Amino acid sequence: MISREDIQMLVREPSAAHRSRIAEKICSGFNMGQFSEAENRLATEIFRLLLKDTEAKVRRVLADQLKANMHVPHDIVWTLANDKTEVALPILQHSYVLSEEDLIAIVKATREAAKLKAIAMRDSISKPLGQALIAKKEPDVVQLLVANKSASLGEEEVDAILTLYATEPQILEELVYRGGLNHAVAERLFYKVSGSMKRQLTKKYKLGKEVVEEATTEARETTVLEFLSPWMSQPDITHLVDEMHAAKRLSDSVIIRSLCIGDIRFFETA
Repeated sequence: MISREDIQMLVREPSAAHRSRIAEKICSGFNMGQFSEAENRLATEIFRLLLKDTEAKVRRVLADQLKANMHVPHDIVWTLANDKTEVALPILQHSYVLSEEDLIAIVKATREAAKLKAIAMRDSISKPLGQALIAKKEPDVVQLLVANKSASLGEEEVDAILTLYATEPQILEELVYRGGLNHAVAERLFYKVSGSMKRQLTKKYKLGKEVVEEATTEARETTVLEFLSPWMSQPDITHLVDEMHAAKRLSDSVIIRSLCIGDIRFFETA
């Protein structure tokens, strides 16, 4: 039951700790259905009063206590969701009073990675919300999104992730662990991940031998060009080219690739 003393304490109590305890008491009664209809109305008015509390600690108690309650008025939840990060996080991650449109609007408006991460960890994420999160181009957020099995990610979303984060091994690994990829996407991913991840993809998606061999050749060529060739003298480059030619590894693709990455010495020698 909400007492007159509770209300007076909320208005007059200078201690944020005491106000937090009273707020927690009222939230608990509201969540457990202990209040009459009139008391529920009074409780929601108290919540609106607490939204204006100057202490973030008090507002955080409100967010923590009300994050899972579907009967909290939308205006209260919306205000908490747009509060300071430390206040908003429980609501952004857990509250289903917020609609999909609300969440997409918050994602588009915020620059705070912590808020985006909280949304990326929700129990259910639709494709439009996932697309909005991907569009923010925050690698840590996208990694959480991909790791979230409750997020709905279709071929379009995975293609966008592969395009934007082709050089982010943590994100690529999460895609491998996530599974559910179609064969074409699995093949595309195969060329971008490490050896252990390649083995997982091969086993999981039964990729053809030609895909595996082609990727192995490409990886070997890329290693030569990016990590060896730039540091070699011209005689060393000539010797490398001669060896590759003798071993039938001086392919058209490695020659063209050297030109594409600007390794003119290797290209001319080859």
